[in-house]
Amino acid sequence: MFPETACIRSGDGYNLILFGKASDKIPQSEELVTEARRLTSNLGLSFDLGKVAERLVIARPKS
Repeated sequence: MFPETACIRSGDGYNLILFGKASDKIPQSEELVTEARRLTSNLGLSFDLGKVAERLVIARPKS
């Protein structure tokens, strides 16, 4: 079981991608978006990976 999970729905809405991390925590949404935009720039991608990261939904355990 993963303590935290994140998911994102595909652009067409038919697929759901689930991410799990067995140790440590999944970074905060803002950190993920910032890093995704940095990667977009550094890799010269033809799309904004930050926009994809903005759609992530992160489930965290209740404290």
